[in-house]
Amino acid sequence: MAEPDALQSLWWSRTPTVGGLLARILLVPFGVIFGGLVAIRSLIYRRGWRRGFRAPVPVLSVGNITVGGTGKTPTVKWLANWLIAEGFHPIVLQRGYGTRAHDSDVDEEGALLRASVPGITVIQSTEVRSGRGDWSFAAKAGAVVILDDGFQRLQMERDLDIVLVDATRPFGNGWPLPAGPLREWLGSIARADVVVVTRSDADPRVASGLCDDIQRKNPGQIVQLQRHVPTRLLPGDRPVSELNGRSVWLLSAIGHPSEFHRTVVECGAKVIGVTILPDHAPIPSALISGIASRAGKRDVTLIVVTSKDLPKISSEAYGIPIVALDVDVEFVGDNQALVGILRTRLARTAGR
Repeated sequence: MAEPDALQSLWWSRTPTVGGLLARILLVPFGVIFGGLVAIRSLIYRRGWRRGFRAPVPVLSVGNITVGGTGKTPTVKWLANWLIAEGFHPIVLQRGYGTRAHDSDVDEEGALLRASVPGITVIQSTEVRSGRGDWSFAAKAGAVVILDDGFQRLQMERDLDIVLVDATRPFGNGWPLPAGPLREWLGSIARADVVVVTRSDADPRVASGLCDDIQRKNPGQIVQLQRHVPTRLLPGDRPVSELNGRSVWLLSAIGHPSEFHRTVVECGAKVIGVTILPDHAPIPSALISGIASRAGKRDVTLIVVTSKDLPKISSEAYGIPIVALDVDVEFVGDNQALVGILRTRLARTAGR
């Protein structure tokens, strides 16, 4: 996993190691303190004792309640494409804390969005996300801001909160940081307008049960099931079927690499080796050259990376072709409730 083994055992494992269990016990008081401070901060904003920045255009937030990958980037991509189809101009605000993409002024997530959604605007600035900085971009006709990773960004008011929950590992051990993976207490999910249960295809029964549980605890909240669908190989927009029967080596620096592994296997590839780096880590040429050398000795014919990691990789030749598996999202069943609330909130804020 992208987290060290100790954190994996501490945060996510249902059967932690003895060391992981002891660490959990020792860190629980700190998790209680952290969770309490976050809850107080949320209360201050909720009661109006402190007000967030009100943008001059609609703001749609897409965020998580846990650390780690929940499928946020492909969901932001879906939302941006939907906004364009509705006649709006999506402007994605990100922190930009990842690795700078080659020949770009943004990190790998921003570069992926620019490449995937023609006409999108991506701005990476902590100042702008806090309501400071230059907001002249908001003057664009039909501008709608997508606040990427924005659920805890209370400094900015939003018109819709979408929270993603990964069906394959929804809430870990249930404790806030550092004892667990929660960014705030689980009850704060009630603050969301929409909850999207991602990767529901990994175990449809578990995902459906999770959906029912969230709706039972938060009556009236919109809960949608979503799955990830591999769509193409990059560069070159090649069919995913090219992976079928190939011996491959996986290389990734994302938040949930086991799901990347699962997806590649489901595409019919035979995984010979795996290299996992921390989320957002750089991928230097020397590392790839070393992987290519080892992979060549084991009859590997492709190095497969994620589409999010591809912008960080230089275009030089490594002896073994590198392809990126691009993934989109699809909603399971009827998503008209989500579409309906999006249209309602956007209509309500028109001309603000």
